[in-house]
Amino acid sequence: MTDRELLTLMPETMRDEFSYAARVCSDATGGQVKPGIFRVCLNHTALEYAHAVLGAADAKPSLLERVVMVIGRDGETARWNEARAAIREAAAWLSEHTDDDAAAYWAARLEQEVGR
Repeated sequence: MTDRELLTLMPETMRDEFSYAARVCSDATGGQVKPGIFRVCLNHTALEYAHAVLGAADAKPSLLERVVMVIGRDGETARWNEARAAIREAAAWLSEHTDDDAAAYWAARLEQEVGR
């Protein structure tokens, strides 16, 4: 989504609040800095935040993160270690029970995932 599209989606109340805040900041400088400069800064910050939120929403969790979520005990270091151990076991099983190159490739990818 472009910056222009994001700014178009900005609620009118937010635009009004940004305009007011820009005028207050300008007044605080004795008028030395025009409100438009502050408004550009506020818009830029809002756009950075919107892009960060949209980017985070598009990002897919890694296999390690997905396994951690399945284990489900928030905030515990142990669950990250358990997730890594589970992925290592899957890689070992692939290596032991298959002979083809594709399985070797996926076993290596699993081991790589554990290193994240």
